[in-house]
Amino acid sequence: MNAPFPSIVASVIILAATACAGEPTDPARTDAESAAAVADGSAEAAQVGGWYADTAVLAAGVAPPVGEARALVTAATVETIGAAVSPPACATVTTDSATYVQATFTGCTGPGGRAALSGTVRGELGFDTTPCGPAQCPTAVRWTITADLAYGDGGALDGAMTVVAPVAADAPRTLDATLQLTSRRGDAVAATADATWTVDDAGCATLSGSAAVTGPASGAVTIDGLVACPAVCPTAGTVAMTAGGRTLSFTYDGGDSVVVASGGGQSFELPLPCGR
Repeated sequence: MNAPFPSIVASVIILAATACAGEPTDPARTDAESAAAVADGSAEAAQVGGWYADTAVLAAGVAPPVGEARALVTAATVETIGAAVSPPACATVTTDSATYVQATFTGCTGPGGRAALSGTVRGELGFDTTPCGPAQCPTAVRWTITADLAYGDGGALDGAMTVVAPVAADAPRTLDATLQLTSRRGDAVAATADATWTVDDAGCATLSGSAAVTGPASGAVTIDGLVACPAVCPTAGTVAMTAGGRTLSFTYDGGDSVVVASGGGQSFELPLPCGR
């Protein structure tokens, strides 16, 4: 089952804004928060991409030729987006049943409970194909997505991304994105990002990826094996952040806080939003 990317991942990657004893201050903290904003935005982009990445309708049998697959994929995407937000009337989803799916949100609550989602997402549909007799049949669905979204908690996502979703149900989905991000804390950064993820039948996602700040602040984030299930803190995975010549790293273990270690030997504890 290729379920949408759980929004819990987007919630738990970011560092909490509350200062803790021993936490780095000034440049170190600023750089770390910029890198954290990129990690958060990368996960948000993967969530949005996940709305378009369900190929179960093709994996259920022998994938039909591209001409037939277009109607199946666009219809499934309309259904997925409609089911991902509430109330149903908050989203207007349109499609030509062949080349695009566009969703406009007004005051929606998204997966995982993140509220007051407004804005527009549009996906242009393409395919990776292989010959199947005289026709071409899909091996992967390829979406070019543009997003202009704002959340009631102050966060925003504006950017372009390519999502590739193989027809094989258990194959990883991939994301490449160029993003303008505003975190819940008000940090505004530009970034490039890439990620791969899989989702199991329980809706648990396993994510690995990297991202880089390309604006005035510079930083890089690497996420390895992050395992996140709906409504709980991540149970596994590591995150490393490099910003301003400093490195921060931490490992998730299912708890509602995490110990962050710096390359200079400092460590400090941060609460996770999933534990609030």
